[in-house]
Order: sequence, then C-alpha cells, then structure tokens
Amino acid sequence: MNNRFATWMAVVALWAVTNGTAGFGQTAGLANNEEIKVFPLGNLEPEEASGILMRLFGHDSGISPIRFAVDKRSNSLIVKGSKTTLDNVSQVLKTIDVKAEKKSWISFYSLKHASAVDIQGLIAQSVPSSIVQAESRTNSVLVEVSSQVDESKASDLIKLLDLPTSVEPKDVSIRIVWLVDKSLTKDGAEAVPADLERPIEALRKKLSLGELRLASQAMVRCSPKRNSQFTAAGSAALNRRYTIDFQGEVTQKGDNAYQLNVSGSTSDPETGNVACRLQTSCANAALGKPIIIGTTSVESKPSVFVVQIIED
Repeated sequence: MNNRFATWMAVVALWAVTNGTAGFGQTAGLANNEEIKVFPLGNLEPEEASGILMRLFGHDSGISPIRFAVDKRSNSLIVKGSKTTLDNVSQVLKTIDVKAEKKSWISFYSLKHASAVDIQGLIAQSVPSSIVQAESRTNSVLVEVSSQVDESKASDLIKLLDLPTSVEPKDVSIRIVWLVDKSLTKDGAEAVPADLERPIEALRKKLSLGELRLASQAMVRCSPKRNSQFTAAGSAALNRRYTIDFQGEVTQKGDNAYQLNVSGSTSDPETGNVACRLQTSCANAALGKPIIIGTTSVESKPSVFVVQIIED
C-alpha cells in the first residue's frame, strides 16, 4: 500500500469516526463550517504534534474543538475542524515542525492572570534564544528555547509575570455633605454645592423633593494602607443647632474602586434626641464620584446625605 493510499484511508477513518460510520453507498457529511485537512510533517512525529495541538485546541481550550487522525506511514496529521481553526493549526505546525539542527525545548504555558499577548515580547526580550507564540483565545504561550538553562529562565519569568496584580492603596479624603429642605434653614443658607447640582436635581425630580440647602459639609482623611476606618463630627446651624457624627470604613478594591461602609446620625445637643440616623454601604464606589448614600427625614422634612472619595 503506497503512502498516498494510506493517507486517504486515514482521512476516511477520521470522517467515519467523527460523523458516525456510513454504510455502503452512504455519505458521511461534514458540518457546514468544517473541513478535513492533511498536514505532512517534515520533522515532528505525528503523535508528538497531535499532543501539542490538543493542549492548544482541545475540548478544554474554550474554542471550537478539533479531531485528529495520525498517519504514520506518510508521517502526516489529519485534522478536522473549522477553517479558522485549521488555519491556526497550520501556523502552529509551521513554528514547531522545524528541522532540529540542534536540540530544542518546547514548553506550553496556560496563563491565569497575565495576558499572553502582553508578555510575549517580554519573554522574547529576556530570553534571547526563545521563539514565543501567543494564543490570545486560550491565553497561552508556546515557548521554544535552545537549552535547559533558557527553559528554566523562561519558566521562572512566566511564573513571575503571571502573578495576580496587587493595587497599592492610596491615601484618600472622605467628603460628607448633608443637605436639608430649605424650610429647615435660616435665611442666607448656602445652596447645593455646584459639583452636586446635577445629581441632586435629578434626585429632586425623581422623589418630588423641595428645594434643598447645604446644612453641613466635612472632610476627613483616611489611609487604607494603615487604617481604613474614619470618623467625622461637626455641627449644623439650621433653625436649631444639630450635631453630626459619622463613622465608616473604606477599602480599596481596584485602582479607582472602593468598598465603602458608612453609618451616622444627627441629634439635638440640648435634648439628645436623634433627628435622623443612616447606615449604608457601597460595594463599588468610584474615586471622585459623588454618591448619594441615603435620604432621611428631619422634622418631617427631607434631607439627603452625599459621600465622595477624593484622592489626596
């Protein structure tokens, strides 16, 4: 049996296995987007090549899977899959099926945190003997080097690059703003701060609130690096005097995102009666963005609390 006939028989076998055995006179058809292609290998054994490709394009890769048949007589790999996948297989085989003038080491790395495309150039630059191929869809890299020493260097570098990224907490200031109904304030009370006008106006329309005035505004520094807790205290001169007490905790989750927990109350210092109380949390507070953390009632009139995290 010649090599061409053996290859043809292998193609028929792959066709039958992946589509169900066809009886005499029947045709086992391919799916609309599938093709079968024969890849003659010049240097690699087909079993070795199929092992590498299965790691890149197999069922665990998250992309359209492919099937293989090995033809040892012609040293070929028969592959069934979509045209796009077959093109990718062709590119990988061109990289790995090269004449081994000197011994080389080929390693496959599946990345968890780093981007394969981003670190491809770093590996090639740090390990000059390396040939690096990145596969963005599986977030993996295929690295070929000329010595075990360079293989170890590449492996150590990839482990270092594939660590979870940590964010250095930034010192911030917590701005707390208390707005109350105009009827609770004295003549000449300050209007809503200019940077809060748009969100407060939207809230007024949504809840049919009356005109609001600034009752109190405080700023307190907080350092998530040392102590993420904060406290703030002050007073507000409305038609009567009120004291304000706030406490909370802020934790940096990302470069510009924070977990914020706040509780506070306002009270009459003469009677000790609590005028309003508030407790809330925000799981994803953006740096610099004002957050309306709640509305409460004071003397049967509405009031609004706003918090803003500002980078120092």
